[in-house]
Amino acid sequence: MPAISAKTLAIFIVVLIAVAGIAAFVGYQYGLSVGGGAAAKKRYKIGLVLKTLTNPYFIEMQKEFLRLSEKLGFEARVLSTATEQEVEKQVSMVEDLIAWGADAILITPDDSAGIVPAFKACREHGVICIAIDTPVEGDSPDNVVLADFFIGPDFVDAGEKVVDYVAKLLSPDDPSKAEGKIAIFLGVPGAGSTILKLKGIRKGLSKYPGLEVVFNQTGMYERARGASLAEDLLSAHPDVVVIISQNDLMALGALERLKALKRMDIIVTGMDAIPEACMSLLRGELKATINQRGADQVREAIYAAYKLLAGVELDKKWVDLPAELITKENVVMRIEKLKELGMWSS
Repeated sequence: MPAISAKTLAIFIVVLIAVAGIAAFVGYQYGLSVGGGAAAKKRYKIGLVLKTLTNPYFIEMQKEFLRLSEKLGFEARVLSTATEQEVEKQVSMVEDLIAWGADAILITPDDSAGIVPAFKACREHGVICIAIDTPVEGDSPDNVVLADFFIGPDFVDAGEKVVDYVAKLLSPDDPSKAEGKIAIFLGVPGAGSTILKLKGIRKGLSKYPGLEVVFNQTGMYERARGASLAEDLLSAHPDVVVIISQNDLMALGALERLKALKRMDIIVTGMDAIPEACMSLLRGELKATINQRGADQVREAIYAAYKLLAGVELDKKWVDLPAELITKENVVMRIEKLKELGMWSS
Protein backbone atom coordinates (compact mmCIF):
# COMPACT_ATOMS: atom_id res chain seq x y z
CA MET A 1 0.00 0.00 0.00
CA PRO A 2 1.54 3.36 -1.02
CA ALA A 3 2.41 5.76 1.76
CA ILE A 4 0.05 8.68 2.38
CA SER A 5 1.76 12.03 2.50
CA ALA A 6 1.28 14.29 5.48
CA LYS A 7 -0.36 16.89 3.23
CA THR A 8 -2.91 14.38 1.86
CA LEU A 9 -3.69 13.13 5.36
CA ALA A 10 -4.22 16.68 6.59
CA ILE A 11 -6.64 17.44 3.74
CA PHE A 12 -8.55 14.21 4.46
CA ILE A 13 -8.93 15.12 8.14
CA VAL A 14 -10.15 18.64 7.28
CA VAL A 15 -12.78 17.21 4.93
CA LEU A 16 -13.99 14.76 7.60
CA ILE A 17 -14.30 17.56 10.14
CA ALA A 18 -16.22 19.72 7.65
CA VAL A 19 -18.67 16.92 6.81
CA ALA A 20 -19.23 16.17 10.50
CA GLY A 21 -19.80 19.85 11.17
CA ILE A 22 -22.38 20.17 8.40
CA ALA A 23 -24.20 17.06 9.63
CA ALA A 24 -24.24 18.38 13.18
CA PHE A 25 -25.56 21.75 11.99
CA VAL A 26 -28.37 20.14 9.99
CA GLY A 27 -29.30 18.02 12.98
CA TYR A 28 -29.35 21.05 15.24
CA GLN A 29 -31.17 23.32 12.80
CA TYR A 30 -33.98 20.94 11.97
CA GLY A 31 -34.00 18.52 14.88
CA LEU A 32 -33.14 15.58 12.62
CA SER A 33 -31.43 12.58 14.17
CA VAL A 34 -27.95 12.40 12.66
CA GLY A 35 -26.99 9.31 14.61
CA GLY A 36 -29.94 7.19 13.45
CA GLY A 37 -31.37 6.68 16.93
CA ALA A 38 -34.89 5.64 17.92
CA ALA A 39 -36.33 9.04 16.99
CA ALA A 40 -35.07 8.65 13.43
CA LYS A 41 -36.47 5.12 13.02
CA LYS A 42 -40.05 5.79 14.05
CA ARG A 43 -42.49 6.94 11.38
CA TYR A 44 -44.38 9.70 13.10
CA LYS A 45 -48.03 10.48 12.51
CA ILE A 46 -48.73 14.18 12.11
CA GLY A 47 -52.03 15.96 11.50
CA LEU A 48 -53.01 19.39 10.23
CA VAL A 49 -56.36 20.99 11.06
CA LEU A 50 -57.14 23.97 8.84
CA LYS A 51 -59.75 26.71 9.07
CA THR A 52 -60.89 26.14 5.50
CA LEU A 53 -59.71 25.04 2.08
CA THR A 54 -61.76 27.64 0.22
CA ASN A 55 -59.08 30.28 0.88
CA PRO A 56 -55.82 29.87 -1.10
CA TYR A 57 -53.91 31.10 1.96
CA PHE A 58 -54.71 27.82 3.70
CA ILE A 59 -54.26 25.79 0.51
CA GLU A 60 -50.69 27.12 0.51
CA MET A 61 -50.30 25.71 4.02
CA GLN A 62 -51.74 22.35 2.99
CA LYS A 63 -49.36 22.02 0.04
CA GLU A 64 -46.28 22.79 2.11
CA PHE A 65 -47.44 20.46 4.89
CA LEU A 66 -47.86 17.51 2.53
CA ARG A 67 -44.58 18.24 0.73
CA LEU A 68 -42.54 18.37 3.94
CA SER A 69 -44.33 15.42 5.53
CA GLU A 70 -43.36 13.27 2.57
CA LYS A 71 -39.79 14.58 2.67
CA LEU A 72 -39.42 13.79 6.38
CA GLY A 73 -41.19 10.43 6.18
CA PHE A 74 -44.24 11.39 8.24
CA GLU A 75 -47.61 9.73 7.89
CA ALA A 76 -49.75 12.82 7.33
CA ARG A 77 -53.42 13.65 7.49
CA VAL A 78 -55.13 16.98 6.69
CA LEU A 79 -58.59 17.91 7.98
CA SER A 80 -60.47 21.14 7.40
CA THR A 81 -63.75 22.78 8.26
CA ALA A 82 -65.84 24.24 5.44
CA THR A 83 -65.78 27.79 6.81
CA GLU A 84 -63.78 29.75 9.37
CA GLN A 85 -66.67 29.67 11.84
CA GLU A 86 -66.77 26.02 12.94
CA VAL A 87 -64.46 25.74 15.90
CA GLU A 88 -66.55 22.96 17.48
CA LYS A 89 -65.86 20.82 14.41
CA GLN A 90 -62.17 21.63 14.72
CA VAL A 91 -62.18 20.34 18.29
CA SER A 92 -63.85 17.14 17.06
CA MET A 93 -61.25 16.80 14.30
CA VAL A 94 -58.43 17.08 16.81
CA GLU A 95 -60.06 14.35 18.90
CA ASP A 96 -60.26 12.17 15.77
CA LEU A 97 -56.56 12.72 15.09
CA ILE A 98 -55.71 11.80 18.67
CA ALA A 99 -57.70 8.56 18.25
CA TRP A 100 -55.83 7.96 14.96
CA GLY A 101 -52.62 7.96 16.97
CA ALA A 102 -51.19 11.33 15.99
CA ASP A 103 -47.84 12.19 17.55
CA ALA A 104 -48.23 15.88 16.71
CA ILE A 105 -51.08 18.08 15.51
CA LEU A 106 -50.81 21.48 13.85
CA ILE A 107 -53.92 23.66 14.21
CA THR A 108 -55.09 26.93 12.64
CA PRO A 109 -57.81 27.85 15.15
CA ASP A 110 -61.15 29.19 13.93
CA ASP A 111 -61.58 30.81 17.33
CA SER A 112 -58.89 31.43 19.93
CA ALA A 113 -61.13 30.66 22.90
CA GLY A 114 -63.24 27.92 21.36
CA ILE A 115 -60.19 25.84 20.39
CA VAL A 116 -58.90 25.60 23.99
CA PRO A 117 -60.51 22.16 24.63
CA ALA A 118 -58.59 20.75 21.65
CA PHE A 119 -55.25 21.86 23.05
CA LYS A 120 -56.15 20.54 26.50
CA ALA A 121 -57.07 17.18 24.95
CA CYS A 122 -53.68 17.03 23.22
CA ARG A 123 -51.90 17.69 26.49
CA GLU A 124 -53.94 15.03 28.30
CA HIS A 125 -52.92 12.43 25.69
CA GLY A 126 -49.29 13.50 25.36
CA VAL A 127 -49.74 14.75 21.80
CA ILE A 128 -47.64 17.70 20.66
CA CYS A 129 -49.95 20.56 19.69
CA ILE A 130 -48.85 23.57 17.67
CA ALA A 131 -50.91 26.66 16.84
CA ILE A 132 -50.42 28.25 13.43
CA ASP A 133 -51.65 31.63 12.19
CA THR A 134 -53.94 32.29 15.16
CA PRO A 135 -52.83 31.91 18.80
CA VAL A 136 -54.88 30.02 21.36
CA GLU A 137 -56.47 32.04 24.15
CA GLY A 138 -54.34 32.04 27.28
CA ASP A 139 -51.05 31.98 25.40
CA SER A 140 -48.90 35.06 24.84
CA PRO A 141 -45.35 35.71 23.59
CA ASP A 142 -44.03 35.61 27.16
CA ASN A 143 -46.22 32.78 28.43
CA VAL A 144 -47.03 29.89 26.08
CA VAL A 145 -48.82 27.32 28.24
CA LEU A 146 -51.40 25.53 26.09
CA ALA A 147 -49.63 25.20 22.74
CA ASP A 148 -46.19 23.61 22.56
CA PHE A 149 -45.30 26.19 19.93
CA PHE A 150 -46.97 29.08 18.11
CA ILE A 151 -46.00 30.62 14.79
CA GLY A 152 -47.96 33.18 12.85
CA PRO A 153 -47.75 36.45 10.99
CA ASP A 154 -47.12 39.59 12.98
CA PHE A 155 -50.71 40.75 12.52
CA VAL A 156 -50.13 44.00 14.40
CA ASP A 157 -47.26 44.84 12.07
CA ALA A 158 -49.44 43.89 9.08
CA GLY A 159 -52.25 46.23 10.07
CA GLU A 160 -49.90 49.11 10.71
CA LYS A 161 -48.05 48.67 7.41
CA VAL A 162 -51.29 48.72 5.43
CA VAL A 163 -52.36 51.99 7.05
CA ASP A 164 -48.93 53.55 6.43
CA TYR A 165 -49.18 52.63 2.76
CA VAL A 166 -52.71 54.01 2.46
CA ALA A 167 -51.54 57.30 3.97
CA LYS A 168 -48.79 57.52 1.34
CA LEU A 169 -51.30 56.92 -1.45
CA LEU A 170 -53.60 59.64 -0.13
CA SER A 171 -50.84 62.18 0.50
CA PRO A 172 -47.61 61.22 -1.32
CA ASP A 173 -45.70 64.38 -0.40
CA ASP A 174 -46.57 64.26 3.30
CA PRO A 175 -48.40 61.12 4.53
CA SER A 176 -48.94 62.73 7.94
CA LYS A 177 -51.45 65.04 6.24
CA ALA A 178 -53.50 62.21 4.74
CA GLU A 179 -57.24 62.80 5.05
CA GLY A 180 -60.38 60.82 4.33
CA LYS A 181 -63.02 58.44 5.58
CA ILE A 182 -61.93 54.84 6.18
CA ALA A 183 -63.88 51.57 6.30
CA ILE A 184 -62.56 48.42 7.99
CA PHE A 185 -63.85 44.99 6.98
CA LEU A 186 -63.22 42.65 9.91
CA GLY A 187 -62.74 38.88 9.99
CA VAL A 188 -64.30 36.36 12.35
CA PRO A 189 -65.21 37.92 15.73
CA GLY A 190 -63.13 36.52 18.57
CA ALA A 191 -60.40 35.11 16.33
CA GLY A 192 -56.94 36.17 17.42
CA SER A 193 -56.09 37.16 13.84
CA THR A 194 -59.06 39.54 13.72
CA ILE A 195 -58.21 41.11 17.06
CA LEU A 196 -54.51 41.57 16.34
CA LYS A 197 -54.99 42.92 12.81
CA LEU A 198 -57.42 45.49 14.17
CA LYS A 199 -54.92 46.43 16.86
CA GLY A 200 -52.33 47.08 14.17
CA ILE A 201 -54.76 49.08 12.02
CA ARG A 202 -55.65 51.26 14.99
CA LYS A 203 -51.98 51.70 15.84
CA GLY A 204 -51.37 52.89 12.30
CA LEU A 205 -54.38 55.21 12.27
CA SER A 206 -53.19 56.87 15.49
CA LYS A 207 -50.40 58.45 13.44
CA TYR A 208 -52.77 60.06 10.95
CA PRO A 209 -55.38 62.30 12.62
CA GLY A 210 -56.93 63.15 9.26
CA LEU A 211 -58.06 59.55 8.68
CA GLU A 212 -61.50 58.87 10.16
CA VAL A 213 -63.01 55.40 10.59
CA VAL A 214 -66.71 55.63 9.68
CA PHE A 215 -67.48 51.95 9.08
CA ASN A 216 -66.25 48.95 11.07
CA GLN A 217 -68.14 45.73 10.29
CA THR A 218 -67.41 42.01 10.11
CA GLY A 219 -67.41 40.14 6.82
CA MET A 220 -66.40 36.83 8.44
CA TYR A 221 -63.43 36.57 6.02
CA GLU A 222 -65.92 35.66 3.25
CA ARG A 223 -65.95 37.03 -0.30
CA ALA A 224 -69.73 37.35 -0.62
CA ARG A 225 -69.95 39.24 2.64
CA GLY A 226 -67.20 41.57 1.47
CA ALA A 227 -69.38 42.46 -1.53
CA SER A 228 -72.42 43.04 0.68
CA LEU A 229 -70.43 45.20 3.08
CA ALA A 230 -69.21 47.36 0.19
CA GLU A 231 -72.78 48.04 -0.87
CA ASP A 232 -73.87 48.83 2.70
CA LEU A 233 -70.86 51.09 3.09
CA LEU A 234 -71.60 53.18 0.01
CA SER A 235 -75.23 53.57 1.03
CA ALA A 236 -74.21 54.98 4.40
CA HIS A 237 -70.96 56.74 3.47
CA PRO A 238 -70.71 57.49 -0.27
CA ASP A 239 -67.72 59.76 0.39
CA VAL A 240 -65.52 56.96 1.81
CA VAL A 241 -62.03 56.88 0.27
CA VAL A 242 -60.47 53.67 1.61
CA ILE A 243 -61.53 50.11 2.44
CA ILE A 244 -59.06 48.17 4.59
CA SER A 245 -60.02 44.50 4.48
CA GLN A 246 -58.57 41.97 6.90
CA ASN A 247 -58.23 39.40 4.14
CA ASP A 248 -58.07 39.24 0.35
CA LEU A 249 -61.35 37.40 -0.17
CA MET A 250 -63.41 40.20 1.38
CA ALA A 251 -61.34 42.76 -0.53
CA LEU A 252 -61.95 40.97 -3.84
CA GLY A 253 -65.67 40.75 -3.09
CA ALA A 254 -65.70 44.48 -2.36
CA LEU A 255 -63.91 45.23 -5.63
CA GLU A 256 -66.49 43.25 -7.59
CA ARG A 257 -69.27 45.36 -6.11
CA LEU A 258 -67.35 48.62 -6.55
CA LYS A 259 -66.87 47.82 -10.24
CA ALA A 260 -70.60 47.28 -10.66
CA LEU A 261 -71.30 50.56 -8.88
CA LYS A 262 -68.60 52.40 -10.87
CA ARG A 263 -66.71 53.37 -7.71
CA MET A 264 -63.22 52.15 -8.49
CA ASP A 265 -61.89 55.46 -7.19
CA ILE A 266 -61.96 53.92 -3.70
CA ILE A 267 -58.65 52.49 -2.45
CA VAL A 268 -59.01 48.83 -1.43
CA THR A 269 -56.39 46.78 0.44
CA GLY A 270 -56.38 43.16 1.56
CA MET A 271 -54.24 40.64 3.44
CA ASP A 272 -53.00 37.12 2.50
CA ALA A 273 -51.37 37.72 -0.93
CA ILE A 274 -53.40 34.93 -2.56
CA PRO A 275 -53.01 34.40 -6.34
CA GLU A 276 -56.16 36.27 -7.36
CA ALA A 277 -55.17 39.24 -5.20
CA CYS A 278 -51.76 39.33 -6.86
CA MET A 279 -53.43 39.35 -10.27
CA SER A 280 -55.65 42.21 -9.11
CA LEU A 281 -52.54 44.12 -8.04
CA LEU A 282 -51.07 43.68 -11.51
CA ARG A 283 -54.26 45.14 -12.99
CA GLY A 284 -54.04 48.12 -10.63
CA GLU A 285 -57.33 47.34 -8.87
CA LEU A 286 -56.30 46.10 -5.42
CA LYS A 287 -53.72 48.54 -4.07
CA ALA A 288 -51.94 46.41 -1.47
CA THR A 289 -52.00 43.10 0.36
CA ILE A 290 -49.88 41.37 3.00
CA ASN A 291 -47.91 38.20 2.41
CA GLN A 292 -48.63 36.23 5.58
CA ARG A 293 -46.20 33.49 4.56
CA GLY A 294 -48.42 30.45 4.95
CA ALA A 295 -45.78 28.03 3.64
CA ASP A 296 -43.13 29.48 5.96
CA GLN A 297 -45.44 29.08 8.95
CA VAL A 298 -46.06 25.41 8.24
CA ARG A 299 -42.41 24.69 7.53
CA GLU A 300 -41.25 26.13 10.85
CA ALA A 301 -44.13 24.41 12.68
CA ILE A 302 -43.19 21.00 11.28
CA TYR A 303 -39.53 21.44 12.17
CA ALA A 304 -40.55 22.52 15.67
CA ALA A 305 -42.71 19.39 15.99
CA TYR A 306 -39.84 17.19 14.85
CA LYS A 307 -37.49 18.73 17.39
CA LEU A 308 -39.99 18.20 20.19
CA LEU A 309 -40.59 14.59 19.13
CA ALA A 310 -36.83 14.04 19.20
CA GLY A 311 -36.66 15.47 22.72
CA VAL A 312 -34.96 18.71 21.67
CA GLU A 313 -35.98 21.82 23.60
CA LEU A 314 -37.07 24.78 21.49
CA ASP A 315 -35.18 28.06 21.75
CA LYS A 316 -38.45 29.95 21.28
CA LYS A 317 -42.04 28.86 21.80
CA TRP A 318 -43.61 31.88 20.07
CA VAL A 319 -42.57 33.26 16.67
CA ASP A 320 -44.12 36.22 14.85
CA LEU A 321 -43.11 36.40 11.20
CA PRO A 322 -42.63 39.99 9.97
CA ALA A 323 -45.36 41.25 7.66
CA GLU A 324 -44.43 41.75 4.01
CA LEU A 325 -46.34 44.49 2.22
CA ILE A 326 -47.11 43.49 -1.38
CA THR A 327 -47.94 46.17 -3.95
CA LYS A 328 -47.86 46.43 -7.73
CA GLU A 329 -44.17 47.35 -7.46
CA ASN A 330 -43.01 44.11 -5.81
CA VAL A 331 -45.78 41.60 -6.56
CA VAL A 332 -43.60 39.76 -9.10
CA MET A 333 -41.52 38.28 -6.27
CA ARG A 334 -44.64 36.91 -4.60
CA ILE A 335 -45.81 35.45 -7.92
CA GLU A 336 -42.51 33.58 -8.26
CA LYS A 337 -43.12 31.96 -4.87
CA LEU A 338 -46.66 31.02 -5.89
CA LYS A 339 -45.24 29.39 -9.01
CA GLU A 340 -42.89 27.30 -6.86
CA LEU A 341 -45.89 26.10 -4.86
CA GLY A 342 -47.82 25.27 -8.03
CA MET A 343 -50.43 27.92 -7.21
CA TRP A 344 -50.01 30.30 -10.14
CA SER A 345 -51.39 30.07 -13.65
CA SER A 346 -51.16 33.21 -15.78
